[in-house]
Amino acid sequence: MERDVFKNELKSKEHEWKSERISLKAERDAFKSERDILKSEREVYKSERDILKAERDVFKSERDMFKVERDAFKSEREIFKAEKDVFKSERDIFKAERDVFRSERDILKDEKDAFKIERDSLLMENT
Repeated sequence: MERDVFKNELKSKEHEWKSERISLKAERDAFKSERDILKSEREVYKSERDILKAERDVFKSERDMFKVERDAFKSEREIFKAEKDVFKSERDIFKAERDVFRSERDILKDEKDAFKIERDSLLMENT
């Protein structure tokens, strides 16, 4: 009888341990599943982060291209300003040359008038 009680207690303990083992296995599997879910979420976040980094790099590249284009336009503007200044200088030189030619023309006219007056006075003296 004691032996039967002992066997029943042993079977009861075995059954309890098996149940506990099954519970622990189920708990372990639940933790593994949760871990796998967290790993998957982490991978998703890493992928999203990588996508955001790539987008940021694209925006930086576009910004750099716009800066290069802006600098090119600034350089072109400076070149056009320099060309405008050259044209203004050439215009001023042409104006100065024109004024010199006008002055020379006026001098020649004055000399011509002086010769005419001298000629007329010589003709008057001879007459």
